[in-house]
Amino acid sequence: MLQCSKYVCGETSKPRALGWLLNGLSPLERQEMPSERPYAGQLWKRDSTRVLVVAAHLNTVTYEFLPGGQSVTESLDSFLAVFKRLLR
Repeated sequence: MLQCSKYVCGETSKPRALGWLLNGLSPLERQEMPSERPYAGQLWKRDSTRVLVVAAHLNTVTYEFLPGGQSVTESLDSFLAVFKRLLR
């Protein structure tokens, strides 16, 4: 009979799982990771321009200008350098 480990079955706590994930990164890579990442559905802004994140991948972000504007895909670094998260 097959048995699954606690990690595979989803019983591992988030801090332990995060530690496992970060374990393979160098201290420099940990510092370079943005403290806040965009996720689909979030609102971000730059001055009076507001955008809605449509998709976020490891190195790219796709967003749409509001209201109902053009869709753009750019690097995560470029996006984070220009936009700030709009907190509600």
